[in-house]
Amino acid sequence: MSISRRKFLQGSAIASVAVGASTATATELFSPIKRIPHASHFGAFYADVQDGKIVGIVPHESDKRPGSFTQALVDS
Repeated sequence: MSISRRKFLQGSAIASVAVGASTATATELFSPIKRIPHASHFGAFYADVQDGKIVGIVPHESDKRPGSFTQALVDS
């Protein structure tokens, strides 16, 4: 029985997602995300904050040309 490369990679991707999802703690899964308005010299944006860490950046709707520099503010 041979398995194609495509099927192998699909199975590997599914397995890695399952392993990665299982490492999240209950606090991380259920703690609320707050959207906080902010502005910097990169422009106006909303910071999605969870447990004191920036988990996402969304450009403000009034920013006509949002830059991608604000993504550097996301905590790893």
